[in-house]
This record gives sequence, C-alpha cells and structure tokens, in this order.
Amino acid sequence: MIRLNRKTIVIVVGCFLASLVTPIYADEDVLNAQEYFPLHPGNQATYIVNDAVLHTATVPNYTVNVNSVPTRPIPVFPDLTEYFTNDGNGFRIHREDVPGGEFGVFNPPLTITAPQFSVGQTFETSGIDRRTIPGLGVFDLNQNATSRIEAVEPVSVPLGTFTAIRLTVTVRTTGVVLGTPIDQTNTATLWVAQHYGPVRRIDTDPYLGTLDGKLLSVSIDTDEDGINVTDDNCPVIGNPLQTDTDRDGLGDACDTDDDNDGMLDGDEVEVGRNPLVNEAAIGSVINTFLLMEP
Repeated sequence: MIRLNRKTIVIVVGCFLASLVTPIYADEDVLNAQEYFPLHPGNQATYIVNDAVLHTATVPNYTVNVNSVPTRPIPVFPDLTEYFTNDGNGFRIHREDVPGGEFGVFNPPLTITAPQFSVGQTFETSGIDRRTIPGLGVFDLNQNATSRIEAVEPVSVPLGTFTAIRLTVTVRTTGVVLGTPIDQTNTATLWVAQHYGPVRRIDTDPYLGTLDGKLLSVSIDTDEDGINVTDDNCPVIGNPLQTDTDRDGLGDACDTDDDNDGMLDGDEVEVGRNPLVNEAAIGSVINTFLLMEP
C-alpha cells in the first residue's frame, strides 16, 4: 500500500474553492489573526515535542511563491515545513513538505481563520491537494478542511500559563494514487496566544501517531523595539524605553489612560489636562495631608 505522509500542523496559519464561514456572534470579541498568528521575519519559537524532542520553528526573512503567492515557509516540526500567509485573506496554508521529498500544494489554500475571527466560527475549504511523490509522480487528490474556533481557555506549557484560543483543524484527503485508494484524515488541535502564536498543539496523524508540542521559549519582537515579547509591556508598538507612567504593566505606547485617572489621554488633552499626571490622585494626597495637620 502506498504510504502518503500527509500532515497538517499549524504554527505561530481558486477555481475549486467552496468556502463556508459561520456568522460572528454579537456577544463574542472579534480577534485579529495578525496578533494570534504572527509571521514576523526572525520570530522563533522552541517547543518540546512529546516531552522528549526539542524543535525550533523560525519565520524566515524570505518568501517562496506558491501558485504565485509569496508565502513564509516554516519548519513546524523536524522534516516538516508548512508555507503560510497572514493577510487580507486570513491565515492560510498553501503548501506542505514532508520527509522523503514529498510535498502537496493546496488549491485553494487551507483557511485557518479569516483576518478577524471569533470563538464559535467555522471555516471550511474544499479543493485540490496536488501531491508530488518522488518516484511515483504527481497526483491531484481531493481535500476538505474544517477549522473550528472552539473556546478561550487557560493552557499551561513550560514557558508559563496563557489565556489561549483553542481551535481544531481537520483535513480529509481522498483520491487514488497508482490504483491505490487514499482516504486519510488528519486532526490538529491548537492553543494560540495573543502575540505568541501557537503555545501548544496536538496533531494526530494516521501514520506517525500523535505529536504534542509545548512552547518552551520564544524570541519574538514583532514591533522591532529590541524587547522580547515575554518582557515587552507593549508588544505591538515599538517602545524601547518601556515607559509605564501608571505602573499598571501596560506601556504608555499601548495605554489609552497613561495616568490611570479614568479619563482617556485624548480627552485630557482636549480639556487642557496633562495625560501623564493623575490630578485626582494628587488632590487626594493633598487632602489627606491637610487632614493630618494638627
């Protein structure tokens, strides 16, 4: 029997298109794919796989065209590379390379999320997996993928405990390779954290068994301010000085109320107040001092 080493593992995610998306529920927060699946060149994440093997995934500073689309190839596991985009079409997988020189090109790309997504949504993609198998040839296989955004929940990994989005991606591939029927289903469950990407993923493969990757360390500096995301108090806006006027853990560059007086900085500027000085707190200290006077 021909062994088709088909894996769909997401890091950090045409003419045959049939795509369905469930509605965004009004009571759910809308999430940004750029923040949950960062593809900034140079980002690195090291995972411990099955509590035994260390593997580092790096976002390269170059792109590879897949069906004329520039993609970022990321070695998500040893000998396994996925080609991703994260743009106005959402977070998508365009190609995968597996051991032995085998690779598949997806038309259309597999949609993991839209640019904005919400818990409760489902993304479905139907199309062709053009599979190249060295020594056997090129075969067009049918592919049906479903990505479900399931929940917000805490997840603990060696790097720490994160509030993460849990999603499950299921891919079924069917067809015939040299007279041998192919009917294979792969499932990956991921927990993705804002600004980090996947912090854990469990992949079930019919040939390779179960792979469980847990985040051990990262080197992520999406805003290019020289501060790793683990220490950055504003990971999306460059702030190398890490100024945090009200010491609430959120840097002034990201804080809309720098002095924590309950009034937005922009509103304070409009009425002539200093957005970096909590006048109410100063007044309270003065009043307390006056009451203490004999």
